[in-house]
Amino acid sequence: MAHIGELIAELRQDNGMTQRQLGEILSVTSGTISNYENGVHLPDIEKVIILADYFHVTADYLLGRTSSSVSPNEDDRSFMEYVFKAYQKLMYYEIGKVVKDPWAKEDVLQATVLQLINKVRLLKSMGERQRTNYVAVAAKNSALTYMRNLNRRKEHSLIDYEQGVREFSDDQNPEMYLLKAEEFNLLSQVWVDLDDKNKFLLTSRYILGKSYADIAKELQIRPESARMSLSRARRAAYKLYNEKQN
Repeated sequence: MAHIGELIAELRQDNGMTQRQLGEILSVTSGTISNYENGVHLPDIEKVIILADYFHVTADYLLGRTSSSVSPNEDDRSFMEYVFKAYQKLMYYEIGKVVKDPWAKEDVLQATVLQLINKVRLLKSMGERQRTNYVAVAAKNSALTYMRNLNRRKEHSLIDYEQGVREFSDDQNPEMYLLKAEEFNLLSQVWVDLDDKNKFLLTSRYILGKSYADIAKELQIRPESARMSLSRARRAAYKLYNEKQN
């Protein structure tokens, strides 16, 4: 378990504070804060209580008695529900600046929320303006990461599908492959009309044989989201095919 000085440094840095700024909160010098963080001196109990109240953590957490920073009576789930409702439009707005596909926006939103859940302690310690800025930056960064990962895979969108069909073996699960021999003609007719995301999903799953977990990791989304996205990609392919037949 981390030393109290390490925890103080972590909380201070997570909140973007200098040692001088934290010293002003505790009515001590920046040198004293440095001594706390380096284990030269320990804060007295009064200072510990002030730190706990300021950073919205428990005194037991700072003193190393528990690994949980959140008080038992605090409901993280309720807090994150509040964050989601309060900042959902903001997150969509920031994501939409980078990602245009509406399905992809949903995936990136989920990835952003998961990141925020892992930072619940930090979010609770922030003021409203600081929290708003943090959420906006987190959403934008998630969107940029998603697009970088997607763009890296664009080259795979032109994979030789005939080779994929030739490599399809009888012992492989038929449900695993959209691109069985009888379906190859279907997809080849609509391939140019599919968007990059659907091309990537269909390629990864049905040609490269990647698992939902692998696809999710590359796109930085949950496996459940990858499964749903792939289902939508299949429906999009069949819809395009049917439109061409009519």
